[in-house]
Formats: sequence, structure tokens, C-alpha cells
Amino acid sequence: MMQALAELTVLYPINGAFCMYIVRFVDPSFGFACAWEYAISWLTVLPYEISAAVNIIHYWPGSESVNAAAFIVPLLVALVVIQFFGVRGYAEVEYALSLMKIIACVGFMILGIIIDTGGVPGQPYIGGKYWFVLVARGFGTSTNTLGTGTHPTPTEVSSAASTASAASSLLPPLRTLAPN
Repeated sequence: MMQALAELTVLYPINGAFCMYIVRFVDPSFGFACAWEYAISWLTVLPYEISAAVNIIHYWPGSESVNAAAFIVPLLVALVVIQFFGVRGYAEVEYALSLMKIIACVGFMILGIIIDTGGVPGQPYIGGKYWFVLVARGFGTSTNTLGTGTHPTPTEVSSAASTASAASSLLPPLRTLAPN
């Protein structure tokens, strides 16, 4: 769908949102209704997203006693201020936030390497200590899934596989162990 919208944008450049394509190719009243539906959906979803973010922030130590409005109001003010600057302001904010995400991802990768190689004071060298558990759980999931699809009673295999430990998930699929 996004590919079709991109092709429409290249072929028929317009001033306005994507709802203008509906006005042009379907019907003006349908485009009007779509624009209002899109606006109302964002007006209802955005507060829920911000309150969910505040709920996550409240898990941090020391932030439980802070009122939720202390986080919600600055976020809403920032969103309104961004809207005053139009598309160029929105693009600059998106650029800055994307750059922050890239820097954070690279920073967390470097931090992971430092932690794994024993660069944290008082912590031992970790290295590849836990690789077996990760591989066993990953392979175990696919092995058990393949086993349930070919077993005569897949619900029994599925419930048994979901409670199995990581070590037992390296066994062959349960259908090969069952008697004929």
C-alpha cells in the first residue's frame, strides 16, 4: 500500500495529505470523511501512547512520586511547537531524533562489548558463557514446532514442548521418539 502511495505521489504531486488522493480519485465527500477519521484516530491514540510512555517512565526508581502531568504536558507542548514550524520543522526534529537513535544503538553495542569483555569493575569476563542457552532455546523452539506439525496429536506435543527445558529441546522431534 505504501508503494502505491509513493507511486501516486511521484506521478501526481499534490499539496496536502494523502486524503487529497481520495478526493481526486474517489469522491470529495469520501476524502473529507477519511481526513476526519484520520484526525480523530490520532486525537484518540496520541494521549494513550503518551500515558503508556508515562507508565513506563514510572517504573524507573525515583519517578513513582512524580505526577504524570509533569511528563505529559511537556510532551504535548513539544508536539504543538513542532506543528508551528510546518514540514521543515518536523523534518529537522525527525532528523535529530533519528540521529539520537543511531547514536544510542551504536552506544549500546559498544556497552555490550565492554560488559562482555569484563570492562565493568567488579564483574568477571562473560564472553561466550551464555551462547549455548540462547542457541538451545532458539533451536528448541523451531524443533518443537516442526515436531508438532507432523505428530498425530499436536496439542500433546505442543503442551509438552512448551514446558520442556532448554536442554531437552535439543532432542530430536518428539514424533521420532514415539513408538509406531
